[in-house]
Amino acid sequence: MTRDHLLRRACLPLLLAALAPAPAAAAPAAGAPRVPAYKVSETIPVSAAPADGRPRYPAFPALLELGEGRVLVTCKDGTGHTHDPGAEVATLVLDLGRGTRTAGPRFTPPAPLLYQCGEPVRLADGRIALFLDTQFIGPEPRHYRAPMRWSVSADDGRTFSAPAIFPVVDGVGYGYPQEGLTTGDTTHLLVMTFGYLTGGRWGMDVLRTRDAGATWTRVRNLAAEFGVPGFAEGGLLPHADGFLVVSRSYDRRTRLHEVDGEFRLRRQADLTGAAPWLNSYVGRPRLLRHRGEIYLIGRNWTRPIAGPGQASERNPLAFPPAQQLCLFRIDPATLQPTTCWILDNAEDGPVSDGYYAVTATTGAPDDERLHVLTYKAVAGGPTALVRLEFRWRELRE
Repeated sequence: MTRDHLLRRACLPLLLAALAPAPAAAAPAAGAPRVPAYKVSETIPVSAAPADGRPRYPAFPALLELGEGRVLVTCKDGTGHTHDPGAEVATLVLDLGRGTRTAGPRFTPPAPLLYQCGEPVRLADGRIALFLDTQFIGPEPRHYRAPMRWSVSADDGRTFSAPAIFPVVDGVGYGYPQEGLTTGDTTHLLVMTFGYLTGGRWGMDVLRTRDAGATWTRVRNLAAEFGVPGFAEGGLLPHADGFLVVSRSYDRRTRLHEVDGEFRLRRQADLTGAAPWLNSYVGRPRLLRHRGEIYLIGRNWTRPIAGPGQASERNPLAFPPAQQLCLFRIDPATLQPTTCWILDNAEDGPVSDGYYAVTATTGAPDDERLHVLTYKAVAGGPTALVRLEFRWRELRE
């Protein structure tokens, strides 16, 4: 998530594209971006204003479906995008059917650290593991990753164990958790490595546990496997006998990769520029599947970007056009986007930060609803955690 200059320089040698399999054939994208006619939007309270009156900064939501329309939500609760020691991770349970909210445990880091993102994953034994992106501020001042923490709940998120430092795996310490998923008795975790942590290696690894987190092994460094310079954000989705992986990298491009069960590359495609409404990277991309269709969601720019811009994680909106939250339908035969829906900011308003997004589905088969949890700030103001709701039938047209 950061644009740390050390990471950018050290990851560039991972560019091995000449050795990778040929990219998937492109398919023409269909039509202009669409805007759903039905949309519900509500702000989700995260914390009360502190005594000093400084605005809070809820951001970077993640969720885990608990069943019967209930979801466990985690998000940062700090005072800025970065550089805010003491920032916490808050948890809450939303009942999407009843519209209720229940506050859960909060995670406060030991001084002088801060928690940035929390990624919940259901383990094979039914417990929930919460992986905590942990940072510290260097003397420059710049922000750096500290070793990742993790915590476990045996009661669907009502209580958690005290956060512990995640173990070193094959001689490498891990930092920024991206996404985890469990199939059968196996859990995979996509997590970033940093050259200044134990092991001294930059990359994006997939880790695996087959005993509900008691032991972990490294499967593969996907930054090297894909030949992606500065693989910084990504997501996973089970697909056929393997997985689909989406990557967002510091060269401002988003790619889709098909891998086998051992995460060996089969084919990949560059999505950036594949359609007139996909003009840069897709920020914090996530993959999802609904009724057999594959979708990608994340921050996007549907209008052309003139010049390279000066975008950074502390100023993600340096691009002249407005950023938007978009949903893309993906053709699995070509790994290319075919349709784009603008889920938020179709009016090109001054959204100054936001659009890390996660999703859940509720409702009867004839009236299914897509719920999107995201965050955003307008015109440099404070951020808010937001729930958006759409009718799936509009997104299947």
